[in-house]
Amino acid sequence: MFADTDALFRAALQCMPLGVALLAADGRIIFANPALRVMLGIDEARLTGADLASFLEAEPTPIDLGEACHRLTVDSAPLLLEQRYRPEGGPARWGILGLSLLGGDGPGAVFALNLQDITERKSEEERLHRLAFHDHVTGLPNRAVFEERLVAAAGRVADGQGELAVLFVDLDNFKAVNDAFGHHGGDHLLRTVADRLRSSVRSTDIVARYGGDEFAVLIEDVVIAPDAAAARVEASLRRPVILDQGSIALSASVGVAIRRPGQRDPEAIMREADAAMYRAKVGRGVIVRGSL
Repeated sequence: MFADTDALFRAALQCMPLGVALLAADGRIIFANPALRVMLGIDEARLTGADLASFLEAEPTPIDLGEACHRLTVDSAPLLLEQRYRPEGGPARWGILGLSLLGGDGPGAVFALNLQDITERKSEEERLHRLAFHDHVTGLPNRAVFEERLVAAAGRVADGQGELAVLFVDLDNFKAVNDAFGHHGGDHLLRTVADRLRSSVRSTDIVARYGGDEFAVLIEDVVIAPDAAAARVEASLRRPVILDQGSIALSASVGVAIRRPGQRDPEAIMREADAAMYRAKVGRGVIVRGSL
């Protein structure tokens, strides 16, 4: 029916919106269609003969193109994976990379590659993931994340791997701030508290917004006394918070609970930290340690 099928095939590749290339066994590009050249930000003359691996990011999962091509000569099932790539002179982007054997074997094998950009989809997935697991006001991990990390940490402690501590922090008179300065002022205060909590503990410690005006800190591999960490937290929160409408005198009550090696039950440590915080609240702006 068609006089020149090869010419029609090449014409189809030229107008295809999907990035397509032919690769040699060593991962070098034999042919790339215009869509791939645009995606990689490089002209045809320089792209032909270039090593495709030089455009692929090592994170989150490095791909050994040579090994992948070798596997395809043994098992012809196409390879399909999500992969970060970096256009020349541009930021890294996300794509779905497909690789399959066209023909030949050994050094003479030829492979077909296709690359579809999914950067916008990945950005939306990351946004939704952040909404699900982070507090939208402070950006801190939420209660679900904190409890998941606590369960994992308590399991390590139960196996004899060090100690952990939980600091349960409750802001004093937060409702009065909301009443006086509105939700905008209250949100500003919460963000300030989040920043101060993060700066008061180690980068490896988990700071979360537990709910409302409550925050929780998970300290693993306890090096200094948790009481000292709690004192730093409490002191950082005593500094006034400056709003457009004025200054807010801030204080917080902190409950401390410690898990020793061999102990389990993460719910018990949260109950004790919570109970200690309520005992601290009687004095307002003080620290109380629980008795696990």
